[in-house]
Amino acid sequence: DKTVVEVTDGMKIDRGWAIFVVDRRSGGLRAVTEGTAKDHAPAFRADGSLVFASDRSGSYQIYVIPADQMALATPRSHELVRGPESYYAPTVSGTETLLQTSGPISYSVQ
Repeated sequence: DKTVVEVTDGMKIDRGWAIFVVDRRSGGLRAVTEGTAKDHAPAFRADGSLVFASDRSGSYQIYVIPADQMALATPRSHELVRGPESYYAPTVSGTETLLQTSGPISYSVQ
């Protein structure tokens, strides 16, 4: 069973927006991001990794938590896409991650 991802304004950690994972079997809730950044728009990829948008670098970019990190108490994420635009709301379609930008172009990364 996959887990469900929740982000709400009432679940802030350290004045930021955190992404939480809910285990559908146990109902357990845990944060997979933390800090002062605004992390939002999470989406699971087919391989079990989690992509999301974050302003932790000063502008919104796309980050990923690899599948092998998701079960850890403090999962590590890294930047998946960085560019001159701000990137918002990644969506997943099969093995591709589709990005919405603040500019006129959308990008696709694998």
